[in-house]
Amino acid sequence: MLRDLLSKLRIKADGKKPSRKRPVHGDHGEARDLKYIFRKRRYAGSRDREYLVHLPPAYRAGLKLPVVMILHGCDQDHWDIRHVANFDRIADKRGIIVVYPFVTSYDPPRMRNCWAFWSSSHNRAGQGEVEDLWQILNDVRKRYDADPTRLHVAGLSSGAAMTIALLVNRCDRIASGAEIAGLPFSETAASIGQTPAPLKPVDRIVTTMNEAMGTRKRAVPLMIVQGNGDRVIGPAAAQNIRDSWSRCFSINTSKPVWADYGTRGGTAFEHSRFENQKNGARIETLFLEHGQHGWYGGRDGRYGFSDAPNVSEMIWQFFDANRLKTAERSSSLFSWRPRFRKVA
Repeated sequence: MLRDLLSKLRIKADGKKPSRKRPVHGDHGEARDLKYIFRKRRYAGSRDREYLVHLPPAYRAGLKLPVVMILHGCDQDHWDIRHVANFDRIADKRGIIVVYPFVTSYDPPRMRNCWAFWSSSHNRAGQGEVEDLWQILNDVRKRYDADPTRLHVAGLSSGAAMTIALLVNRCDRIASGAEIAGLPFSETAASIGQTPAPLKPVDRIVTTMNEAMGTRKRAVPLMIVQGNGDRVIGPAAAQNIRDSWSRCFSINTSKPVWADYGTRGGTAFEHSRFENQKNGARIETLFLEHGQHGWYGGRDGRYGFSDAPNVSEMIWQFFDANRLKTAERSSSLFSWRPRFRKVA
């Protein structure tokens, strides 16, 4: 009875709104879908942002579960990416807290619901969208007492490019990440929909990455997913992400340490892993013979295609194998603090 009362008080204090959907019952309880409003902070570029949280049936107080944040792409919202990725199904089986932020509002000019991955006002720690996203992820971690060594981020398209920005700026706090059809760190929006795309040189990307990471530099494990026939963001962008990561973290990508080939869901794929065993750096690439721009292997929908390998399951396997080492996290806590720029 006391536990129920405390739970009700916590709900009121958190300000969370129950989902309209009925809960999914599981072996250890029931899944819950909640909606929150992140209130803008005092640093520049912060805004009120809506986000969804999915709690798996396994969730209970004291159990430190992993958290996966999934970012929508342009012309999508948090409901769309939640539907096509179908990550809640994996979360309920594996015991994962899932967060789906929504860009919510932004200044024009911008394509509908794009994250501003190209803007230094939004892709640098301490300000803008990338800081709001980190604060949302950290708020969820604290609210549900999640495992701080298992915070992961994945995204599609502009959300994938913002995933890259989060991994660079919070390299010491985010365990690993995955991008689907995204762009390298600080790439321009002009690269979208262009053939060939006017991509920045890899050396320039690496310099910008090192500047953003500074003394906190850590080789964040990254999974890169790309459709070879994607005409919105083509494979050259994925190759630049791979090459910038490999050059920044000294990973030899000339020969994989592991590879898998085959066809699933009617789509051929090539899955490779590259590692630097000395510093723990790891890249996995998944190239698919698919001609559409979207999330592969989940559910059909807005930028979602089921006729492919289950990318969500493969991403989780990658995340589960790449946790933040406690020593890495402990040393980073005292090495850096964000330089917030207050709103005038």
